[in-house]
Amino acid sequence: MNKNAPLLEAQTSFTLDLLREIINQKPEPFTCSPFSISVSLAILYAGARAETRDEIGRLLLSKFEIKEDRLHSYFVGLLKEFSSQDDKFCLDTANKVWIREGLTLLPSYLDLIDRTYNGNLQQADFEEREELCKEVNDWFKENTHNLIKEILTQEDVTEESMMFILNAIYFKGKWLHEFKAKATVEDDFKINTRKRKKVEYLRKSTATEHFNYCQDNDFQVLRMAYKGDRVACYVFLPKKILSANEILENLDGSRVFSLLRNTKNSKQAKHERYIEISYPKFEIESEHDLNKILPALGMESAFDPSKADFSGMTLWKELSLDKAVQKAYIKMDEEGTEAAAVTRTAPATGGSIDPAYWVEFSADHPFFYFIVHDPTMTILFAGIYT
Repeated sequence: MNKNAPLLEAQTSFTLDLLREIINQKPEPFTCSPFSISVSLAILYAGARAETRDEIGRLLLSKFEIKEDRLHSYFVGLLKEFSSQDDKFCLDTANKVWIREGLTLLPSYLDLIDRTYNGNLQQADFEEREELCKEVNDWFKENTHNLIKEILTQEDVTEESMMFILNAIYFKGKWLHEFKAKATVEDDFKINTRKRKKVEYLRKSTATEHFNYCQDNDFQVLRMAYKGDRVACYVFLPKKILSANEILENLDGSRVFSLLRNTKNSKQAKHERYIEISYPKFEIESEHDLNKILPALGMESAFDPSKADFSGMTLWKELSLDKAVQKAYIKMDEEGTEAAAVTRTAPATGGSIDPAYWVEFSADHPFFYFIVHDPTMTILFAGIYT
């Protein structure tokens, strides 16, 4: 059994909770990074105490009893793993906590952050708002390939501001098995049973051995790998047209993690010899106000100056979380792909194919997706397309 299985299931549960709450606040296509948020929460968890610590712990660990040092070593291992990528894909994460200059931080906390999270905590002069914003935004531009240019404004910095948690993530990968640009077609996307919109679809017909696939009573799940075969997009397509809320209604971390694992390890039945894929082409940049999302998920006291307890970080009793925000970007298209025929005839068969031998995966109605680092089964990105 994977020694990280409880943490992986807990992170999957957190991802589902996060998706549900984002949908409640803005029901539109979006992307987010549960991993990026989790790392920032782990940095706060290390300095939190009492109710504040318990609330963050319930978000990060779900129902599991996991020691704090195990949690930190888990994230440290992931950060090291992601920092040593090759040139087959680009994965950049940026996480940082900024604290007002003059606060005295406990040596034990500073040591932990330095040893485990590469010192991603910085004191700054909050009175110099313009300079602070420039410093923060320049740092984010550098860490997101200039895609996210502004994450902090001067209006965000007030006299009461003591601490910011800011995170951003960028991913770009080329498909391992390419889609042909000439095969892209425009067609209807069924937003619900009555409403339609026009979208461009990536299309491909190929042997199922090139794409992992599984299904249960409610979902088809497709794994589309990126070059290097270490990161993949897992698409969870309901067998019925459902709203975003309905898609997630009866899902829990255990079931979704099991589907992820089964899809990754799937071997196709003999009759499922070919798959026909139709998948929307899209580009999304999202901003999420975690000041609203995290309290709705039960993390309330960290944002309340009268209740927040970060006494493991500093002896100053009025420290609370002032602003938490995430911006995330994702793009899915044919870029970097090689020309290849995309038709409904099987490669190299020289004849017609019995329809029973086909798997049809047509993502023409609302679905959710994960971008997963397969060696660690870490959900880097998650989103819903509606």
